[in-house]
Amino acid sequence: MEQNEHLQKILDEIQELKTALQQPARPRISDDWVSRDDAKEFFKYGETQITQLEKNPLIITAKVGKRIFISKKSIVNLIESKVVKR
Repeated sequence: MEQNEHLQKILDEIQELKTALQQPARPRISDDWVSRDDAKEFFKYGETQITQLEKNPLIITAKVGKRIFISKKSIVNLIESKVVKR
């Protein structure tokens, strides 16, 4: 039974990859910044969670018109600040 579950998990992941590859690529302006939507998708956050992330003092944001961009470096710094040493 566990082997079937493991196989199904792999098949599901393959399907997710196929779906992601079929989606049109978003235009990229810079390698240093990501859109708010991309960050939200990366973290699998909802609106409330991404808003709280933007308020974190370690996160650097830029607003252009109605669009919000987040510094990739600040995301990496935030993640690195949360490393748990065991």
